[in-house]
Amino acid sequence: MFSMPWRNLVNALNLGLSQKVLLGVQVPSALHNVAFIILNIMTPVQILTNAYVEGSKLIGAGLATIGLVGAGMGVGVVFGSLISSVARNPSLKGDLFRYAILGFALTEAVGLLALMMSFLILFR
Repeated sequence: MFSMPWRNLVNALNLGLSQKVLLGVQVPSALHNVAFIILNIMTPVQILTNAYVEGSKLIGAGLATIGLVGAGMGVGVVFGSLISSVARNPSLKGDLFRYAILGFALTEAVGLLALMMSFLILFR
């Protein structure tokens, strides 16, 4: 199904490379050999497989960033609870603020882990 147009392209490039001239530019023999090997080794199935792998990486990286939504909601819950707690008992403001900062740090750590996983999936 994919072999006909792809094979015509390969034949045209092989013809140009066999004459050591491609698009009017003199091609060095080392480049000629490398291009000839690449064109004859890469099959349409391998090209499509590489495209599927790259597409899957993008989808996986996008899905990994969903954890950032949870981190944002967690930060909102932490500081919303801080405001509610200080409104109920203003004398514990200092202690509650320390606990809120600890909760904020732990929540953001989870978000940063999700972001790190997304970057690892995308750039590896």
